[in-house]
Amino acid sequence: MKNKWIPMMTVTMILIISITGTVFASNVRQVSDMIGVFEDIHVPKDTVVYGSTVAIFGDIRVEGKVNGDAVAIFGNIKIDGSVSGDTVAVFGGINVTEQGSISGDAVQVLGGKMITAPGARIGGEKVSVASFSIGGLSGVSALLALIFFLTLGKVIIGYIFSILAVLLLPDRFDHMSIAVNHDMGKNFIIGILVIVGFYVLAAILVMVVIGIPFLLLLAPLMGLLSFTGNTAVKLAIGKKVEVALDKDWSQMMELFIGTLIYGVIELTIVGKPLVFVGKAIGIGAVIDSKFGKPIISLEPPRMNDN
Repeated sequence: MKNKWIPMMTVTMILIISITGTVFASNVRQVSDMIGVFEDIHVPKDTVVYGSTVAIFGDIRVEGKVNGDAVAIFGNIKIDGSVSGDTVAVFGGINVTEQGSISGDAVQVLGGKMITAPGARIGGEKVSVASFSIGGLSGVSALLALIFFLTLGKVIIGYIFSILAVLLLPDRFDHMSIAVNHDMGKNFIIGILVIVGFYVLAAILVMVVIGIPFLLLLAPLMGLLSFTGNTAVKLAIGKKVEVALDKDWSQMMELFIGTLIYGVIELTIVGKPLVFVGKAIGIGAVIDSKFGKPIISLEPPRMNDN
């Protein structure tokens, strides 16, 4: 009788182990590619990703397993689990903890830092290009900070060149700034036509090999026209403020006040459309006034008393 129960107990134990193993296996969640835009991606410990994990303007944290690559653009990557492919962070950092492992390469480009704990395992190369940090910011915040500082540098450099231009041609810039306020609607239409025409012509020239040299000549001319138009708009803004405050400023003071207001608008994301409109009006005023040639009379001619 004793021998009869031994096979039954053995079969029962095998069934229990099989059922328990099935239950444990069912707790492991399997997913395909994970892609997030403007959101973070979290791979928990009980999750296996069969594919790549990509986050744009978001962070990635891997505690489970990724059977592919982990890529974050404008975001950070933290590896507590394992990544069988490459791990790439563009404008973000990579942090591999003691439990983390990367079978491929770990590549960090622009911003953030590459941090690897003593027990971290990286099978491929560790590459860090132009690593820096903006006050610990990442993702969208870091992008906005970069845009802010680049725009600020552009405003300062533009102001310096505007000073030189106004010092060289004070009368012409004075006439162009007056033309800005003379007929804004007309100036805007002219400016839009010039801007659209430039991009259309540039696209045509790029498609034709013989047209590339002409494009290399046309691009600086368009840049000069845009710079002149922006300077005229800044002077026009300064003149408006001068009249509103009933002041008598010099041309340099008008340029400073106009640049200050124009720059504040340009430094805000919502102000970008206003800057574009101002640029179009400025370009139109420059062309309509023939680069400041004094042909526009804003006052009716005076009759001779005699």
